[in-house]
Amino acid sequence: LFAACGPSTETIIIDRNADAVRAPEGVTPHQRDAAEQVRVLRMGELNDIRSLDPLFAQNPSSLRLTTLLYDQLVGFDKNDNIVPAIASRWEVSSDSLTYTFTLNRNARFHDSSIFTNGVGRRITASDVAFVFRRMASSDVPPTAAGMFFDSIRGYDLYVREQRELFRQRDRVINEISGIRAANDSTVVFTLVAHDPQFLEKLASPLASIYPREVFSSNPERLHTSPVGSGPYIYRRSFGDSVFVLLKNEKHYAWANGDFPNAPQRIEILKNANETNLFRQMALGRIDFIADAGPQMLQSMVGPNEEIISSYDGLYDIVKAKQGHRFGLFANPSNIDGFNDNQLASAVRNISSESLTDVSGIRLGIDHNPNFGNTDAPESKFLISYHSDVHSRHTASMLALGLVDTNETSLVRFRIQSRQFHMLLMPQRIEFENNRYLPVYGFPLISELSMPRYHIQKINLGEIHTNSTVWWFDIRSAESPLISL
Repeated sequence: LFAACGPSTETIIIDRNADAVRAPEGVTPHQRDAAEQVRVLRMGELNDIRSLDPLFAQNPSSLRLTTLLYDQLVGFDKNDNIVPAIASRWEVSSDSLTYTFTLNRNARFHDSSIFTNGVGRRITASDVAFVFRRMASSDVPPTAAGMFFDSIRGYDLYVREQRELFRQRDRVINEISGIRAANDSTVVFTLVAHDPQFLEKLASPLASIYPREVFSSNPERLHTSPVGSGPYIYRRSFGDSVFVLLKNEKHYAWANGDFPNAPQRIEILKNANETNLFRQMALGRIDFIADAGPQMLQSMVGPNEEIISSYDGLYDIVKAKQGHRFGLFANPSNIDGFNDNQLASAVRNISSESLTDVSGIRLGIDHNPNFGNTDAPESKFLISYHSDVHSRHTASMLALGLVDTNETSLVRFRIQSRQFHMLLMPQRIEFENNRYLPVYGFPLISELSMPRYHIQKINLGEIHTNSTVWWFDIRSAESPLISL
């Protein structure tokens, strides 16, 4: 049953007692047993989660964890509509250039020792402004700042100064002219021009809100000890393989007593080895995998996207509204001197029919008509790819599609280099003008897409997803009661 996933090399052991939710003292044994019955959701993730800082969330696994720990000004629902989050309401001017947000007075940061008496304080407009200033810093990835670079008035100048002038005394721009904290409960954004996706950008996990106090004693703290604003609180981790979250009972999402069966505790098991993650699910130790890998799909899913008989009645498989999307770019400075047209010509004859793997997953491919008008060179191509599981699988399928006419090798992408000829990048964000940030100056050859599926236990209830690769809603999940 497990042969399709390859040999096993690792075992994960979770010590539940190390982080158990304890009953209060002075209750009877019967009451104590009842009190220790906790609704637990156990999630499986394939990609690395290297940081708990939202600005460093660089793959879907990290982004999903970010949505549990942090809130944004606004959010999404399962139908891709924008809904209130930290902002309870907002107004847009008649020219669509000014957005005025009123913050929810019940929105608070998680309890933490960084605050007086350890109690999380109310989120204010100045916190929002602080987050956007930090996005611009040269100490963080440019993806978040890139979303707003051309949208918010004065943000381009502020970002350029922060990233190009390295001495503090040389900088003269102290604030972002297009972001103003009118009072503690009101933040105003002024745009350069109408941006129809501005609210969607604010709903991105990269625009999460966190307190400035978290950096007062340790500028690196957010990587490992996050203080967020979301529906779940970081409790602890076991190495980089298991992350434990507890329900934030003070969060406004639970204020009306809705979702009584929502998970009280979430355990996220990260394992890049599909064999091990597959075994954990088969043994009943994982309830939900938001983004099943290709080997797992091969083992569990039939040709018509149904669970195979061995798992029928145990699991459900759900096809997501939006799959994974990738951009294939030409490297304009490659050492062999191939021009954009030559590189594009090497892939222009590849069709979706030739990009189908053994599990029946078919890649969609859409060639850019602006490239590929000259003959393809007969040479060895080096394709660089991002580190996540689905990028690696897509790059492998692409290389197989090229093998008839060219020798093709793959290398994991770390930094830009003249050595590689083409770069395969996953779509980081869902916005048309900058969805492949931070790729600058690389001509787009083709876009590829891969369907996405999540797998869950049959009686887990509803887990909603939408058109983004990271959004999911587990509030209606019927998490099992587990004694800790």
